[in-house]
Amino acid sequence: MTDTTKIRIARALMKLRSGVDDFEALDAETQTTLLAEAAVALEAAREPTQAMIEAGVEIIQNVHAGESGAAFASDAANTWRFMMDIAATE
Repeated sequence: MTDTTKIRIARALMKLRSGVDDFEALDAETQTTLLAEAAVALEAAREPTQAMIEAGVEIIQNVHAGESGAAFASDAANTWRFMMDIAATE
């Protein structure tokens, strides 16, 4: 089974702090704390930077030819937001 994005972030935080990433071995309180921290990290990453939007525009332009530059930027930013929203709810 694939871990959710929150659990992957929680594992990364745990590994950074302790050098191990055995999330299942943690007590429930520590797991809850790490998952809360992961949720905050996902929320902070929800808004794409301008560089991220521009990178997304390159892809979106090829999918929806004929839209305006502003529409491409909006599509790229919204795609990122939708992906981050799903990651936050997993």
